[in-house]
Parts: sequence; C-alpha cells; structure tokens
Amino acid sequence: MKNYLLTLVFTGCSLAISPHAIAQVVGTSPDGSATISPAKNGEVTIKVNNDRSLINLTGFSLKAGERVVINQPSPKSVLFLRMEVQTPIEIHGHIKANGRIFLINPEGITLGPQSNIAAAGVFVTTADMKESDFQVDEIRFEDDLETWGQINTQGLIRSSAGGFVSIIGDYINTNGTIEAGDGSKLTMMTAAAFNYSLIEKGVIPSSIRPVSKKAKLLDRFMGIPVIQNLAKLNAEGGQIEIGIYVDYSVGGKAALIWGNIKGAFSMIAKVIGQVELTRVKVDAGSAPISIDIQDDLLFTGANELKAGTINVKAGDELNSFGGGVVMDTSSTSGNGGNIRIEGKKLSFAGILKANGAVNGGNITVTSPGRVDVSKLKTEATGKSGKPGVITLPK
Repeated sequence: MKNYLLTLVFTGCSLAISPHAIAQVVGTSPDGSATISPAKNGEVTIKVNNDRSLINLTGFSLKAGERVVINQPSPKSVLFLRMEVQTPIEIHGHIKANGRIFLINPEGITLGPQSNIAAAGVFVTTADMKESDFQVDEIRFEDDLETWGQINTQGLIRSSAGGFVSIIGDYINTNGTIEAGDGSKLTMMTAAAFNYSLIEKGVIPSSIRPVSKKAKLLDRFMGIPVIQNLAKLNAEGGQIEIGIYVDYSVGGKAALIWGNIKGAFSMIAKVIGQVELTRVKVDAGSAPISIDIQDDLLFTGANELKAGTINVKAGDELNSFGGGVVMDTSSTSGNGGNIRIEGKKLSFAGILKANGAVNGGNITVTSPGRVDVSKLKTEATGKSGKPGVITLPK
C-alpha cells in the first residue's frame, strides 16, 4: 500500500494529493499572491507574484535532502512565512529564495545539521506579527508572553551581498555557519518586541521591549544562556551585531560566544548575568569592535580580536582566564588604532597591540575598583612617527 502525504495547493483553497509529495509545506495566502505547488521528488516550489506576500502556515517541515524553492519578483521582495498553529518548525533540508524570506513561529524553529538556507535576506524569529501589518513598512513583532520558543540553528544560513541575516527571539542557540554577503548585516538578538525596520536601519534600542520573566517557564531556563553562539559568523565587508535585552536576572550566564567571527563586530548586553567569550577569534579588518556589557564580562581560553579600533566595557567585573586575550589594532600602512578597556573591577591578562607604520595608537585600561594587570603586555610603537600613549591603572 502506498503512503500519501497531503500537500496544500492554493489558488483558492483547494487540496491536491500527490503520491510523490514528501516535503511538507502547508498554508494559505490571504490575498492569493503566492502559490505552493505539490511536492515533486522531494521539492516544493512557491511562486510569489507580489513584492510583499504572506503565507499563513499550518505545517512546515523538511527532511534532509528535501528542498523548497521560492521564486520572487526581485531580490528586495519579501515573503512572510508565518506559522499560525502551535507546532515547531523543523527544517533539515534546503530553502532557496531569490528574495527575502521571514520565518516566524512563536513555538520555535529548528534548522538541523544538514539544513541550508540561501536567500537575499533571511529573518528568523519567535516573535509574531499581525496579519494586517504585512503590507506596511513599520512592522511590529510581539512575543505572545505565553510561549518561550527556541531558535536552534545547526546548518548553513546565507544571504546574498547587500542583504541581511537576522535571528531574534527569547532563546537562541546557534551552531554551524551563518554568512551575510558582502555589505550585509548579521543580527542576533534576544527581544520580546521590536520594530523590524528600525533594526534594519540600526536604530535598535528605541524599538525594543526586552524579554520579560515568565514565572512558569523560568526554572527551565535558569542558568542557561539566552544566547549561545557556537557558529562561525561571517559578514566580511558588512556588520555583525549581537544584542541581549532581558529585564530579569538570568541566574547565571547570560550569553556564551565562541568561534570565528569575521566583519565589523558589536555586542551589547542589557541583562543581569555574565557574558562569556571563549576561544573567540574576531577579525574585523580595519572596522571597529565594540563590546558593551551591563554586568560581568569574562574571557576564557585564548581569544583574539583584530580591528581598526577596539572598545570593551563591563558594568561590573571584567576578567580573563586561561590563555589571555590578544587585542590588535596595528596597521602596516597607517596609524595604529586605539584600544580602550573598562570595568568596575578588572583582572586582565593578555597582549594589547596598537602599533602603527606611522604613529602608534593609544591604549587605555581603566577601572575605579580592584585591578590586576600584572600579566598584561602592551605595544604601541610608531615606526616613522610617534608612539601611542599607554594609560594603565596604578
């Protein structure tokens, strides 16, 4: 006996049954601007006719080897894939789109080890949107406060040049590789509510409501980082932003960041909890690195940060253990860049380099409280000009 899987085909609301349908993409387009074809040999095609389209999904799952191909009018076209039933999205296959796609599901989204998503722009969130808002520019995404969906990525996510990759939700665990094409922006952020267009423009704080304490689920996440990144992040020629906005104490580690990161890098944490960078290698080229943590910042293992300028600030303790930290703003053709490290209490070991082919950059380490920089080395030479100014706490 053959097994059949129902796949919804809509131009209207008709159902079609295909004996070859394996990949499951089930949904409706309220204005009829998108159509899902029956699965054929493990591949589903979605044809989009408008620059903005919405599909309300009642099922979306891909096994390894299965594909969804999305044909949109242009690279700037947007397709909202919004799950409207209480079930997680599971993707272990491929999604390919020539435009921008938004995966929306408050119940959670899992991108498995063999998943591969390639589009002009990729947006993944557990916050929801109103169906009536999908045609407007100022889309407001809101957490429903009853669920705490997780975003887990283990495969490959890629955007084309000038696009974006945004991963935003209550709890984010990333692995694998995330690549934003040349000139693109890669954003990873915890937030309960936000205006997407402001995030895209870089106006983040004014549009955000932080993730709030949810008593009945809090024990489940106590001590687990709200962001845990083990993925390789690549936005060479673009920008990487990690933001943690949580209005309660997480009871331990708020974020754990590990791996290779390439591109201009900024990280801000508005949360009571420790942020740990372990064996991180950040190469921002001549672009800046900025890290601003409300509570404790901990470097563990051998960390390397290379950039045009580096600014690191912790609202409470800033410590490094096990291998020290190398921060390098040296230049082989111009002036060395500035390095500034600041913490309320500070115990920091490693090497700070701000050497320049012309002038050296300035190095500043400052703290109003307990300080230990006995294992810190500094370099700020100027090969053909002046050395930089090195200021260390006494």
